[in-house]
Amino acid sequence: MRTRKLTLQEWFQSYQFEYLARYHLMLPCWVDMDVTRIAERWRAKGQRMPHTAILTKAMGLAALKVPEINSAYVRTFWGKRLVLFDGANVNVPVLCEENGVRYLNPATVTDVDRKSVSEISQFLHEVRAKKLSSPDMPLTRLVALGKNTFFNRLRLRVVHFLVFNFPSLWKRRPVGGVSVSSLLNHDSKLAGAVAVAYGPTTVTACFGQVLEQPGGKTIFRVGYGFDHSIAPGYLWRQFADTLAAVLDDEALASQFD
Repeated sequence: MRTRKLTLQEWFQSYQFEYLARYHLMLPCWVDMDVTRIAERWRAKGQRMPHTAILTKAMGLAALKVPEINSAYVRTFWGKRLVLFDGANVNVPVLCEENGVRYLNPATVTDVDRKSVSEISQFLHEVRAKKLSSPDMPLTRLVALGKNTFFNRLRLRVVHFLVFNFPSLWKRRPVGGVSVSSLLNHDSKLAGAVAVAYGPTTVTACFGQVLEQPGGKTIFRVGYGFDHSIAPGYLWRQFADTLAAVLDDEALASQFD
C-alpha cells in the first residue's frame, strides 16, 4: 500500500465537486428515450449514428422548448442569482489524450438548432484533436500539465471564484445553459448500467448506453444531474418529456440526419 499527492487535475476536480456538494442540491435522474426513428434513418444510409452529437442537438432543441431549464444557479458576491441563457448552446467536456496524458477539454457547441448532426460531430472531433499547446487553451493546459503547487492551486481557486461570482464574465465566450457528458463505451458488457453527471448548469446529462432491443428498437439510456436547489421537480419532468418527444418526433427526425 502507498499514498501519493493528488495531481493538479485530480485536485481541481475534487475542488469543483466539493463546491457543488456544499451549495447545490443535486438530484440523480434516469431516463430511457426511444430513438428508433432516427436510428432507422442512419441504418438506411449504412452509416454509424454519431450518438453524442445526436443527444447534444436534442438537448439544445429541448432547452429552447423549456427555457426555464436553460439556466444555472450561482451564489455571487452580491447574492444568489439565476443565470438564464439565450439560444441553444450545449456544453460538452471532451475527453482527450496527448502524450499519454488524459484530460477533459471543456467545449461549447453553439446554436445546435442551426447545425446538422454531422457538423456537431465534426466539431467534437476537432476539439478532441486540439493540442494542449494551442494558444486558446491556457487553463486546460494548466490543469492537465501543471504541478500541484500552492501557486497553481491558488490560480485555479481565483479563476473559479471569478467565474461563479461574476457570471457577466460568461459573455466573453460562448457558454451553454445545458450540458452533456458522454461515457459511451461500446466494448462494455455492463447491462443496465447508467451514470449521472453533476455540473454547474441546472441539467447535466451523462450519456451511458445505447440499447438495441428486440424488434429493432433503439434506446438512449441517459442519467441526469438536476440542480434542485432552486429548480422545482416538475421542471425536470417537463424537460425529460420534451427531450424524449424531440427524439421520437417524426416531424423532427430529418433534423438528426
